[in-house]
Amino acid sequence: MLQSLKDQCSKFLSTNIDIEHACTVFQTAHDFQMKELEEEALNFILKKGRGCLESFDFLHLSAECLKLIVHSDKLVCEEENVFKKMILWAKQRCEDQSILTTDHNIRQSLGELLYLIRFPCMEPKFFTDEVSSKSILTLEEIDEVYEHFNDKQTDIFSTKHRLSKIVRVQRCKVDTSTIWGYYGLDDHCVDFQTSNDGELTSVLLFGSETYSGSSEITINILHGCSVLSTKQTKINSISGQEIYEIWLEPSVNIVAHNRYTIHLNMKGPATFRGQEYVQKVTNGGDFVVTFLRPLLTSGKNTNETRGQIPGLVFQV
Repeated sequence: MLQSLKDQCSKFLSTNIDIEHACTVFQTAHDFQMKELEEEALNFILKKGRGCLESFDFLHLSAECLKLIVHSDKLVCEEENVFKKMILWAKQRCEDQSILTTDHNIRQSLGELLYLIRFPCMEPKFFTDEVSSKSILTLEEIDEVYEHFNDKQTDIFSTKHRLSKIVRVQRCKVDTSTIWGYYGLDDHCVDFQTSNDGELTSVLLFGSETYSGSSEITINILHGCSVLSTKQTKINSISGQEIYEIWLEPSVNIVAHNRYTIHLNMKGPATFRGQEYVQKVTNGGDFVVTFLRPLLTSGKNTNETRGQIPGLVFQV
């Protein structure tokens, strides 16, 4: 009977594996030795890495579960973001123990997990600005990473890049001097095509110009007349944030040189808008995204040279 109850719980939890709750499902499955559910949740977290690491539940994972995630080559997340989220996790541990969140205590909270962060895979500027300026690493460890940047071998941290690469494509800068009103009466569209195959994982949107309020969002991804993905959600604007990343579940397979449409309906407070739009965007390597005039009717003058949808995020 206990096994039957356990199976029912596993089946219920399996239906709740999404970006917001995957870490809790993973932790629960691990604690109660639900091996199949644990593997399913872990694979989801690895594939949706950045989104799951940003969830509230990530901060409350056990060190054992966190190790299984960060140790994997399959984790889809920039190493810079892995570092930032691990620091937040360690700060949460400090707060749970009612100790100060000093660099020393953060390092103590991370313990051996620190050595799963692949510092040599970071951009040198980020390492200089965000890591070496703190006292989380020793001077010897910092020197080792800089030696790797100068083509010398390091024995302390892994230099192996994770298997997937995240490409964030932003077609404009934020213009904070003007606003854009939304009433849910118009649709906003822009078409795009890519130079290489990949997965579209999320869409970037401008948030409230007052940094407050909530917007209702519906995003459709189309290929011709076929709807490939639909996402309905809300943006709850927060202080200091102009652009929000809306995750697609599931992500959308994109075939090179095919034309796709981002179709947006947004209802809520006035938002920021963009300036200095670029139609062809290259963000590292040979992955190029070209924004095109939408084939569908687009309100508010959203098109390839202006409007909402300031960017896209791909996994390649």
